Amino acid sequence: MKLFIFLLTLFFALPLAAQTTVTIETPACRQKMDVFGLNGTGYYKLQSLKANRRIDTLANGTTEEKYVYTWKAKDNSPSIYYIGPSLRNYLPVVVGGDPRVMITAECKKINKATISGSQLNQRYGQMRAALAQNNSDFSKLGQELRKASANKDQAEIERVTSEFKALDKKKMILLNSLREEAPFLGRIASLSTYTSFVGEDDTPYGNEIEHYVNTFWKHVDFNDRGYENMNAVYEAAQGYASTLSRAVGGDKANEVLNRLFDKWPAGSKARLFSLGGAFNGLNQAKSPAALPVAERLVAEYEATEPAAVATVKKSFSKLLTSTPGAQAPNLVGPSPDGETVDLKDLRGKVVLVDFWASWCGPCRKENPRVKKLYDKYADKGFEILGVSLDRSKERWVQAIEKDGLGWLHMSDLQHWKSAHAAIYGVRSIPDTVLLDAEGKIIARGLRGQQLEAKLAEIFSGK
Repeated sequence: MKLFIFLLTLFFALPLAAQTTVTIETPACRQKMDVFGLNGTGYYKLQSLKANRRIDTLANGTTEEKYVYTWKAKDNSPSIYYIGPSLRNYLPVVVGGDPRVMITAECKKINKATISGSQLNQRYGQMRAALAQNNSDFSKLGQELRKASANKDQAEIERVTSEFKALDKKKMILLNSLREEAPFLGRIASLSTYTSFVGEDDTPYGNEIEHYVNTFWKHVDFNDRGYENMNAVYEAAQGYASTLSRAVGGDKANEVLNRLFDKWPAGSKARLFSLGGAFNGLNQAKSPAALPVAERLVAEYEATEPAAVATVKKSFSKLLTSTPGAQAPNLVGPSPDGETVDLKDLRGKVVLVDFWASWCGPCRKENPRVKKLYDKYADKGFEILGVSLDRSKERWVQAIEKDGLGWLHMSDLQHWKSAHAAIYGVRSIPDTVLLDAEGKIIARGLRGQQLEAKLAEIFSGK
């Protein structure tokens, strides 16, 4: 309780919002500093800051060289920005609410910087520390409960359950104090305050997963416009979606997430951040549930948030070419004879789209294995479309003839600038995409024994 008494004495009313000047001071180190923001679907560079060299004379007569960076935010309302040389070395800073924020740091360790002159940032740092400690305690108790349950130690189960209840109470005291004294921080805390399944005596849910799905957001007021432009909405949705993808699977995850998105006001930045965070969490987890989320984000925000939508479309196009069950993008291009080859004309067959080139040693080494599979399954409905990243038509044709590649081929002869490779996000070769008879992706990147096993599975009994 001493912690919360301390917090309550510290979290008095926030100052009036004011345009904020951020000053970063580093000793004897000059390098680029960037300010990163969030556009609803990912972090982007908002501005690059240049350093001004300054020589200070100390009390003992010696001099000290420093570099000073200054940034003046245009937004008056409290927002979190990320400042540093990169998103691998950055400092989260609350901007707005205090007229000046002073950051003292070593440029290589800006994430360990000291912030002064900002009451709000002091509060933010203390809140983060308290939330992190609560999460750590939650994880520790979870491990203890699993061990006690495995050992069927009823006394230990009761002890841990009691501690879960105490931790839940501690979380709620912190949340309520923040809401009362610092609404901006209260909203952030509401997105990070999850109370346990075992700690609630009257939960209507039958297990931890159901409890998590239905109560994670229960402390959030979805109609509160103060959640607009809050990075915490994005980050909470990202973690929530990632957990869902592992706990309930793709279809159920989409059902749950759509209920979440619908709670935020239509067209709001909060809904955009929720969609963007969920998409990123699912995309990182390589979940097929990412596709419907991306489609919804694009449909709802293409007209009003073009930058955010462009970011999602870029990731979405890559996802379309690697997610099992997704409809593969079409490819159209010239054959060695100048005829037009169209991937969609191969519907009805299982198709291996094989990205390769005559100059690619691993590709040429793989060709005899691919040829063996083609000879084995071609009369059972298997086709190959070789997509070459060559620039020389002569070498391309020579390689086809020398390796005996008797299947379909196309190339725009643009090497790594190939439009076909760009559509599928090809960054290295050989690369393959296996499609079913409807043109949907079965798997990507199959080669050698993996490809052989998958084809044997598909054509077994045929």
